[in-house]
Amino acid sequence: MKRVFILLTVFSSTTFINAQCLEFTPVHNSSGMIASNYDDNDKNEIVQVITPLENMNNVSVTLQLATNRNNGIVDPILDIIGVNSDGTPDTSTVYSTVSVDNSVVSHSNTGGGYGDVTFNFNFNLQANVSYGLRLRTSQGSGGIYWRRSSYPDDPLNPYSGGDLFEINFMMGSQEVMGNSNLDLQFKVCATSDILLNGTLSAENNQIKNVADPTDAQDAVTKSYVDSNINSFSGSYNDLTDKPAATYTQSEVDALISDLQDQIEALQATTGSGTVTDQDGNSYPYLTYGDQVWTVKNAEMVTYRDGTEIPQVTDATAWSNLTTGAWCYYDNDPSKGKLYNWYAVAGIHDNDDNTPNKEFAPEGWHVPSDAEWTTLEEYLISNGYNYDGSTTGNKIAKSMSSTTGWNSSTYTGAVGNNQSLNNSVGFNAFPGGFRDILGSFHFEGTDSRLWSSSESNTNVAWYRGLNVNSVNLASNGTSGSIRNGQSVRFIKD
Repeated sequence: MKRVFILLTVFSSTTFINAQCLEFTPVHNSSGMIASNYDDNDKNEIVQVITPLENMNNVSVTLQLATNRNNGIVDPILDIIGVNSDGTPDTSTVYSTVSVDNSVVSHSNTGGGYGDVTFNFNFNLQANVSYGLRLRTSQGSGGIYWRRSSYPDDPLNPYSGGDLFEINFMMGSQEVMGNSNLDLQFKVCATSDILLNGTLSAENNQIKNVADPTDAQDAVTKSYVDSNINSFSGSYNDLTDKPAATYTQSEVDALISDLQDQIEALQATTGSGTVTDQDGNSYPYLTYGDQVWTVKNAEMVTYRDGTEIPQVTDATAWSNLTTGAWCYYDNDPSKGKLYNWYAVAGIHDNDDNTPNKEFAPEGWHVPSDAEWTTLEEYLISNGYNYDGSTTGNKIAKSMSSTTGWNSSTYTGAVGNNQSLNNSVGFNAFPGGFRDILGSFHFEGTDSRLWSSSESNTNVAWYRGLNVNSVNLASNGTSGSIRNGQSVRFIKD
């Protein structure tokens, strides 16, 4: 037969400032037998009901066990179980169970020797909620004797004096030796998190024994900071030193130029990249055959040399323009920019002797009507018609954005099943246009993109995509140079 003597001590798994001790009282009945009402039919368990006064996270329970088994091995099991409303343990509710098999402890017939066995639970006890700590042994492991002292001779030694509570699991019986004072009051100490909802002040005192940080918001010690600064292996010996090397402006410019060359070389191999205009706006570009096109509408408000392109919102003022200007569709800054053809041509004043400005970024220009035709022919011949054919102009879906268009029921039209649009990545958006009287039209139905080519006096070529059409339309008769339309660029 095996005897086990137990002292319950509960710890939190993390160390914090100011450990708190919680007061617990063992359950007993009128006969003085601890937990005698809560043994199961086989008499193989005892239960201690506890009620924490504060939250206890990731609880571990350490039992100081002793056994007279010859090999000194004990196989304890500890459960955290529920408690009924009347204070009796609810053995049908098991929150967590930990078993520690083959725990070798000092073997002793009495309380003279003992060893620690710790049960680590991934479970949190809530403040002011009652739980049961149920001690069991594995099948056929022998009997357990639980000795707790009511009035120990030595307060630090629970085995010195007091009563013995005994449950004989193997015999299926209970015994109490000296059943007085079994309602022992005792302390179980635990450490808990410090939870703050306001300001914590040390009142000019030092906080000692802070652990090294492991998480992003952990506090650090002076020695930890000093150690990490001194181990810095970059160009600085510490945070106050100057860089180990200095560069002139010309050297910096050369480094930047070299890096830009590397970027452009990489972009050249892929046929894609980005270009930045004079105002800092970036445009992605793609390669189609021998041409490189931006696939985003122009957004600048200055010519290449920095000269301002005026924004004109008033309809009458717009209709009277003879120089470059721009506006938002509906004068709404959340929508795209539209430019009259004067801006595309760089006509910034009415002096015929003044050279025109450059509209596009360095290395780029507004495409001519002939360059638009080259793009159209490339897409058709490479199978980008909506039906996969290589004859006829049916490339509108392949060039149009997948959003922003009104719906259409026409087969192959831009507005029909828009998820199939934009297979070539040109991303033409239906931003509408502004007419010569200053009115706005066709948002959601039309995308109109200027060319740099005039067709007649006061008329210029443009390309158009329509919600109900399958083709990229070329128009050289209705494109008044006073209209406001979108603009793309092609690389020089």
